[in-house]
Amino acid sequence: MSASTLPRTAAPHQRGAALEELLDWYHNIYQAQGRGLFWHNGTQGKIVHGQAILIRSRPDYSGILSALGGRYCAFDAKMTAYLLYRHDRKRLHQLQDLWEVHEAKGIAFLFVSLNLERHFLVWPQPSWAYGDPFSIRLDQLDGRGVEVPRSGGYQLPDYLSVIEAVHR
Repeated sequence: MSASTLPRTAAPHQRGAALEELLDWYHNIYQAQGRGLFWHNGTQGKIVHGQAILIRSRPDYSGILSALGGRYCAFDAKMTAYLLYRHDRKRLHQLQDLWEVHEAKGIAFLFVSLNLERHFLVWPQPSWAYGDPFSIRLDQLDGRGVEVPRSGGYQLPDYLSVIEAVHR
């Protein structure tokens, strides 16, 4: 399903799956270009008495950035239909995990997609260390993140170029 055919009312898991497909596609290109190697960590869980129990998982994606000397990178991918992004209160541990990567000198961020049409990188905030509720207006990032510009023949958002430029 392409971004232009994805309805705003699509279920969150449908929007999330489309974003995962897009990121997996980017990561295959980045690997073919020798720019980095990325893994989709997925969700970890177990079955207890017939019930699925979610275990605190690692960030959605992690990888090694070749252009930055093999530096470790981790991020969570999020989808929103609104310019005001609110991080799910049940998933505040994700922000804490990203803050820990940032504190250990790794590269960490939220990759937030606005209906697969515009993409933003949100940098770690000190409040993430405490698992505080988090929301941010994507059109008013004021140094707390950046919109990923489109580039190349297909005008695709190349988020790795932004990361490479910021962390050189």
